[in-house]
Amino acid sequence: MFGKHALLSRKKEASSRRILIVESDISIAYFLQQALSDETPHHTACVTTATEALELTRSLKPDLLLLNRHLVDGNGIKLYDQLQARRDLKDTPVILLSTTQKYDEDEIGSRDLIGLDLPIDIDELLQTVEKCFDLPC
Repeated sequence: MFGKHALLSRKKEASSRRILIVESDISIAYFLQQALSDETPHHTACVTTATEALELTRSLKPDLLLLNRHLVDGNGIKLYDQLQARRDLKDTPVILLSTTQKYDEDEIGSRDLIGLDLPIDIDELLQTVEKCFDLPC
């Protein structure tokens, strides 16, 4: 379910990490969650707005953030700045998804962000996720 409650996938494996997907397009969010759930041992949670992400991260500390650059109530770069300002999330790796990577290079380069283009190459995403966790791809 999207909206006020995050959609969570549950797996019981010792090597699993928590990935928070912030994506305003429900079909893309579902696709990302399915791909990560099917191909990795990691838990995923999805929210559709920056506001929901800020709220959820008060109670759930993700090990990785997957943010869309363009959100209904803001943008992923500003959300990144807000989350990085919090001590408990300062070292959390972030993958920024965008159709405008080439226009965002300065903003991405000035922050500790990993940028991936939309439409997403699922193999590239999976490899990038594993690199964020320092696991073999």
